[in-house]
Amino acid sequence: MSTKLLQIYLVVSLTATCILTITEFGLKVSTTQYVSQNSGALTSSIPYMGPEYGSSPKDQLAVLPLNFYNWPNIFVVAIAGIILGLYVVTFVNWLAKVFRTGLDLPVHFISPLGFFLLALILAILFIACLGSIYGVHNASAHFDPTYTYYTADDSSFNGSWGPNNKYSGGTFDLETWSCDLTDVSEVSFPEFGARCWVEKIARWLLIPWAFSAAAAAALAYYKCGADSVGNSR
Repeated sequence: MSTKLLQIYLVVSLTATCILTITEFGLKVSTTQYVSQNSGALTSSIPYMGPEYGSSPKDQLAVLPLNFYNWPNIFVVAIAGIILGLYVVTFVNWLAKVFRTGLDLPVHFISPLGFFLLALILAILFIACLGSIYGVHNASAHFDPTYTYYTADDSSFNGSWGPNNKYSGGTFDLETWSCDLTDVSEVSFPEFGARCWVEKIARWLLIPWAFSAAAAAALAYYKCGADSVGNSR
């Protein structure tokens, strides 16, 4: 592969990484804001669906469950924010110089080895984000309309979904919770449908995000090797 073609591929992968970082950052910031704004909100009352209680009305259901996986969202926001603050601005400035000089500028804005190590660290962090989001999604509980909450001594029915009307029948990620509640006709909270799709898209985008970062690290490795060969001649 020629040096110029390698540099073009690297520019494309870095550009894709920057765009996906900005997009993922925006989506996950919206997730954290949603969690903050709805921490005490309630939906409409939902009737009991278990055989013991027939159609007696339940207390109102909190918008968010009692046990909620929020740390992966904060982790992704932190990583994406660091990239936007320390890397994207520098790269955009470098990219403008590359296009002005017809791709003749070296692709690294620091030493070749330093650039490769930076790309490798970013790829590892992005893959860690991918693993954390998909891990908690696979581990998430699912909403059970027959679930009933009992008091601490597990002997008397409390008459609600859980403490402060928060559903206590498992630990959820926001995607599973909002998508499950979308399918419950008794829940009158239209935002669940939109939030379900936002969380799905944010999770799906993590795959090309991690792939583009890994591709950039691999291309940076080969580019640094090509630069070393060229400098030794």
